[in-house]
Amino acid sequence: MTSMKNKLHFCGTVKQAIAFTVILLFISCQRSHVLYVAPDGDDQNAGTLAQPLASLQKAIELCRTGKAGKIELRGGNYYAASIELTREDSGLTIDAYRGEKPTLYGGILITDWNREGKLLSRKLETDFDVRFLTVNNEPRPRSRLPETGEFTHLNTWDVPWMSTSGGGWKVQPTPAQLTTMKYDPKDLGDSLTIRNAEVTVFHFWDESQVGLESIDKANHLLHFSFPSTHPPGAFGTWKTAPRARKYVIMNVREGMTKPGQWYFDKENHTIYYWPMEGENPDSLNAVVPCFNQSVLFRDGAKDIRIGGLCFSTTSTPLVNPGYSAQHIGGAVAGEKAENITLSGLTIENHAGWGICLKGKNISIRDCIVRNTGAGGINFKGDHVNV
Repeated sequence: MTSMKNKLHFCGTVKQAIAFTVILLFISCQRSHVLYVAPDGDDQNAGTLAQPLASLQKAIELCRTGKAGKIELRGGNYYAASIELTREDSGLTIDAYRGEKPTLYGGILITDWNREGKLLSRKLETDFDVRFLTVNNEPRPRSRLPETGEFTHLNTWDVPWMSTSGGGWKVQPTPAQLTTMKYDPKDLGDSLTIRNAEVTVFHFWDESQVGLESIDKANHLLHFSFPSTHPPGAFGTWKTAPRARKYVIMNVREGMTKPGQWYFDKENHTIYYWPMEGENPDSLNAVVPCFNQSVLFRDGAKDIRIGGLCFSTTSTPLVNPGYSAQHIGGAVAGEKAENITLSGLTIENHAGWGICLKGKNISIRDCIVRNTGAGGINFKGDHVNV
């Protein structure tokens, strides 16, 4: 009797195992199906090779419903492309179609330029703050004052620095000391557009990046729109910190001094660009970012592989970057990511970091990271292989 019970139990276990295996195979088959995306596709299509989708985002949404577990992108340019990947996307692979190189821009293509003397202009419909521009896949410099080098401001801050671990400044700066800077009147003209201007104030080992709230022309004071990291003039008495009383003004019309430069008029929401010799306004591949990330891993995203793609042109908000640009995000970014593989990617022309990831079991291999404003790769976690 005991032997018969054991046989029945064994048979039941085998049947359950077979049923479970069939279910896993069914799910695996479902997840192994491929969806295709192409620049000339349509998001109403089925996502086959003959009838591809138009956007990576649509393909991801379909994969979440169990339609597929892999996405392949045909070569070409994709604009206004930015994706978020979550735990829902576990097991997903996003890859370039064999032998082809898709480029996903985190911004919009600017066309129909207007001519204003030497400059091209274009009013933008988006309300995104434009702080970065690529033209023909190269970053273009923003207008700046002075044209080269830096101005010297007139602030002083003689308080001793007690080290970061020692609590910073011996006397903590007041809000007014963090938001006010005295300038030499010969450096700045009277026509400076306050709302457009950004100020980079150099310290010893980092810098502050702030907007302008107002200018007191009678007393030659700049008032920042938010506090700087340190008071202007901090470390200025240190012989080893020759740039600690320096600053530059970015994104003003007065700083447009040569071809290749641009600035964004925030009041009129218009971008201005001075084309370089030989550049035709009708054929410029000029891209204005409307996203700060190309790929964002969030909510415990895990078991995801991305390969063979090019991510280009994202921005970063106006914030104080902090030591080693620690407060700046990345084009490919995320926290608590797990089992992530990035391979054969080109990550170029980004205002922040190229890659900024925290998590575990992360592999970054055979990637090209170039033309980034903060740094190349910033990672933290367990078992990160670069």
